[in-house]
Amino acid sequence: MPALFSKDMNKIVLLLIVVGLLVVGGWFALQQQTQPTSLPQVEEQTQIPTPAQIPSSTAPPEESVPIVEDETADWKVYRNEKYGYEIKYPDNESCGGGELGVSPEEQFSCYVSIGGGAGVNFLIRHVKADDNGIINYSGPSGISLHSSSTNALKILSEILKEQGYALLPEERIGGVETTRLIKEKDIGNNHQYNEFRYAVNNRVLYEIGYSFYGSSERVGEYKSGLSIFDRILSTFKFIGQ
Repeated sequence: MPALFSKDMNKIVLLLIVVGLLVVGGWFALQQQTQPTSLPQVEEQTQIPTPAQIPSSTAPPEESVPIVEDETADWKVYRNEKYGYEIKYPDNESCGGGELGVSPEEQFSCYVSIGGGAGVNFLIRHVKADDNGIINYSGPSGISLHSSSTNALKILSEILKEQGYALLPEERIGGVETTRLIKEKDIGNNHQYNEFRYAVNNRVLYEIGYSFYGSSERVGEYKSGLSIFDRILSTFKFIGQ
């Protein structure tokens, strides 16, 4: 009987040892699963910027804008309230309203001398439409116009082209389209030059003319004298609209 008890006890002890080992092994396995996995450490590298990547502390110098002086700032002003415009002209030029007894408000004229008793003429005349909207105009070479203000430029162009004038590209004066015509020819030893611009604004026909007549040998001087008129005309503007 004692021997049998001893044999059974040995089995029980062995079983407890096996169970204990399983419990301990399971506990270690559980600890390995719950422990956070350590990530490999990556060595941080500091990137040194190149000179091109470094922002400049100084702003690039601003481009200097040339100051253009207005040569007309000190010019005199001719203002015509009746026909609604004004224009500037140099103090040293013979310009102003009226000529040969014509009322100052009926025309603006200039004369630029090129020496030797010769010079170039510049003239602005105007004709207002009557109560029926009809413009009655007498122009160069005996030209006569009797037309509505809306058709005046077209009819004038046709008449002047019949008189030998060449039609030039249209321009704007005072913000208004103009019709521009030119005629020049040699007469013996002399040269004749006529240029006209026509504009219609607020039922008024404006005639702007350049002209000279003189020695053919001095044509270059005459035409250089016209440049002052281009600068004068660039100041033309309508008023009281």
